[in-house]
Amino acid sequence: MKQRVTRGACMAGMLLTALLMAGCSTNTSGVWMTGYSGQAAQVQEGLDVRLTERARTRENGVLKASVEIGNLQRSDRTLQYQFTWFDGQGQEVAVDARPWQPLALHGHQTRTLTATAPQAEVVSYRLYVREVLKESY
Repeated sequence: MKQRVTRGACMAGMLLTALLMAGCSTNTSGVWMTGYSGQAAQVQEGLDVRLTERARTRENGVLKASVEIGNLQRSDRTLQYQFTWFDGQGQEVAVDARPWQPLALHGHQTRTLTATAPQAEVVSYRLYVREVLKESY
């Protein structure tokens, strides 16, 4: 016995599928902040976090960056961060020697992240922040 599917039922099924797929997609690209030599820091917004450069100094000829990160949500957040370093030509010198660093922020909490460049040739940095996604099994 053949069942006849109406056009409206087919469209409703396609709409439901699209909504389910959109609900499952998550932006995992994160946010970043870049501090270029002689320029104000640039921030790519997102993730409901605020990045504010607090200091960019040289200690013994080596660049040191200090960035404040604030959770704009009421709920706790599980994040990771990593600094990347660049020379005067904009070439990546080194990714932070450590792997992605865990960062837990309570609702509306603010913390300061500090890192020191691995070499004196470094003139700028980029701080990447991403959310740790909890997967269901």
